[in-house]
Amino acid sequence: MVTAFARDFGVSPDQARNRLVLQGRQIELAHRLEKSLGERGAGSWIDHATGKLYANVLDEAAGRTARAQGATPRLVPHSLRRLRAVEQRLDRATGGRPTAAGSRWYIDMVNNHVVLAVPQGTRDAASSALLKVAAEAGSLVRVEREDGRLRDTADNLYGGVDIYNSSSHCSTGFNVQGPSVLGYRAQYVLTAGHCMAGGASAHWYSNGRYVGPVTTYTYANQDHAIIATNTVDWVPQPSVWRYDGMVSPVRGSTNVTTGSYVCKFGRTTGFTCGTVTATNVTASTPTGTKTGQVQTNLCVEPGDSGGSVLAGNLAAGLTASSVTYGPGKVCGQKLTPAVANVALFQPIGPVLTAYGVSLRTQP
Repeated sequence: MVTAFARDFGVSPDQARNRLVLQGRQIELAHRLEKSLGERGAGSWIDHATGKLYANVLDEAAGRTARAQGATPRLVPHSLRRLRAVEQRLDRATGGRPTAAGSRWYIDMVNNHVVLAVPQGTRDAASSALLKVAAEAGSLVRVEREDGRLRDTADNLYGGVDIYNSSSHCSTGFNVQGPSVLGYRAQYVLTAGHCMAGGASAHWYSNGRYVGPVTTYTYANQDHAIIATNTVDWVPQPSVWRYDGMVSPVRGSTNVTTGSYVCKFGRTTGFTCGTVTATNVTASTPTGTKTGQVQTNLCVEPGDSGGSVLAGNLAAGLTASSVTYGPGKVCGQKLTPAVANVALFQPIGPVLTAYGVSLRTQP
């Protein structure tokens, strides 16, 4: 990841290493600031061009508080509470009706407004209701029309490798384990819940060998599944396959913030890196509306679904979906001219809680 960061941001390997260490501290600071600033804060985000954590504030006093804790304050007009209220109005606007695949809405921390993204030519009733809310909210909402479509990106066992059943390919996320029972811990591997959509077989394989059955999954609201690992043929590893002959260790988990540098690992596009552009995103996909997703500018394509997303050496989530283009279903950077990549992942925290499991980690 150090090499990828240095390449993407034009810094030396030493600078990249220091920035990634700093990022972990900045994520913790971002969560502390949300509590300490309260109503006077409007979210925070990491700018890798400068290496700074910016804190959006409503007044000079809040700015002094943010600066004293190590953030760079920036005065903005809209409070986080006000933006969240608009976001919640959008959540309610559809009335449970499905919206066009690709529709999503979220708070853009960098620009201090809510973004509503809808595909070009969308005319369904639910989307019209969303656009009505956006119009009523005025400058609080920016509407973006998109040409692409959001699609679900359906020896040693690592995260980020190819798995398949009788009808589809997906990727492994992270190896996890259940609680100790008489000294034994059941072994599992995580993937995306929508990999089970359409009556897909619950039995998954990799490289010609049986990985195991999906024991539980969901793609309603959240997007995750858990596979009971066949430990006769596989040794679960606390690491992720990097597609360059190397592995990245998993040392824990994190809850990322806007601007966090992350890398994803999947069977189609391999090892790609980018930044978090929004958190707590609501998105309509072919398998239903998902909430609490994290949006990034990673290149993600079908088959990468379920793959590992790391922030440094910390598990951040499971690849869920992406906006792709044309019959080849490619990410935006592969178009001519290129457009920005849009990809979503399922945060890891709710997944671990849902299944009562813990990550396999290295010291």
